[in-house]
Amino acid sequence: HGGIWPSLPPLLASRCRAAFCAQDSTPSPAQRQVVGALKVLELQPREEVRTPQGYSLDAVVCVDGRDIAVEVDGPSHFVGRTPTGATLLKRRQLRAMGWLLLAVPYWE
Repeated sequence: HGGIWPSLPPLLASRCRAAFCAQDSTPSPAQRQVVGALKVLELQPREEVRTPQGYSLDAVVCVDGRDIAVEVDGPSHFVGRTPTGATLLKRRQLRAMGWLLLAVPYWE
């Protein structure tokens, strides 16, 4: 518990990262709506930002000199209104990497 996992061999790590980053995302109508609202608020959102770790963020805005990740989570991110394990893992890892995160569920 709490130990550091051994690193993957460099070639395998490179292939894993390439596979993780290979998934292109297409903005959903809800994501376009949220980004439009951010633009109206003159927050100048950057869309589909890739983190150094390979995660894709729906949008990033800068407020008071601090980047904030905005994730627009559609129905596939939930079971009922409970976030899926994959969604919780992404949120936890982004926060652990220092991101401020605003999750916008599809019903809001």
